[in-house]
Amino acid sequence: MGLKSHKDGVTDPAKRLKLRAELDAIIAHLYGLTEEEFAHILSTFPIVAQEVKDATLEEFRRGG
Repeated sequence: MGLKSHKDGVTDPAKRLKLRAELDAIIAHLYGLTEEEFAHILSTFPIVAQEVKDATLEEFRRGG
């Protein structure tokens, strides 16, 4: 990842959201989830903002 310490991490909220969506989508693909299964799983997290869920599902659709 090229990070030398925690201070090298992404701090911009929009960039963090994008990276999180990419990682979650990659993991869902690794588990072999269908879009329907992944959408259901995302729907079970009431504390996660809908914006995050939407971005993650969109990234999943792109093959993330």
